Amino acid sequence: MEIHVLQHVPFEGPGSVASWAEQRGHRLNIVHLYRGEFLPTPAETNMLIVMGGPMGANDTAIYPWMAEEKRLIRQLLEASQVPILGICLGSQLIASCLDQEVAPGPVMEVGWHPIQLTPTASSDRVAWPEGLVPLHWHRDTFTLPPAAKRLASTKDFPNQAFRWDERVVGLQFHFEATPESVALLCAEASEDLGHSVWQQPYADITDCHERCAATRPMLYALLDDLAEQV
Repeated sequence: MEIHVLQHVPFEGPGSVASWAEQRGHRLNIVHLYRGEFLPTPAETNMLIVMGGPMGANDTAIYPWMAEEKRLIRQLLEASQVPILGICLGSQLIASCLDQEVAPGPVMEVGWHPIQLTPTASSDRVAWPEGLVPLHWHRDTFTLPPAAKRLASTKDFPNQAFRWDERVVGLQFHFEATPESVALLCAEASEDLGHSVWQQPYADITDCHERCAATRPMLYALLDDLAEQV
């Protein structure tokens, strides 16, 4: 299967999504939007994965390519059955394309923080295990899209994960994190580190081999479920 990945900056790539695709025999077509690469058409898109980035979902004036990206996401949401996974900024873009407000949250969450599953998660298409501690790196949050199912929350960010129309999943956090991607993110966004209990220091974030391994199965489960809907 051909899967399109929308990447917004050089240092937030597909991470463990790439290893999942290789193991399953799928091909990732990575669109580097920051380089001006062309988006696929809706007809060319079997499955879409929208990655993270430091920009905001409303920054179309600063990043002109974002307007075209949001147009593609809206087309896929409104007129197709294409599965979509949004990660961090990607989840915010999905919410924005569903006409929801995206705005700064009360704090910035950076580091490995536990999520709390909602009662709805117990009836999700995928089994969500208790005790998940994914990597967070976000400040913005969003209102929950109509008809979306809230799956996970944290104290300051109630909409950490949601599913909409069964085929669309938004994650505020980074199940795709690998030790390499974490080190790269820390190097490129070091100004976000170590300012509070919610912004962990470099050493705590990069000591992550076991943490990445612990969250990878959930990423694979979500991706398998979305791929089965193609």
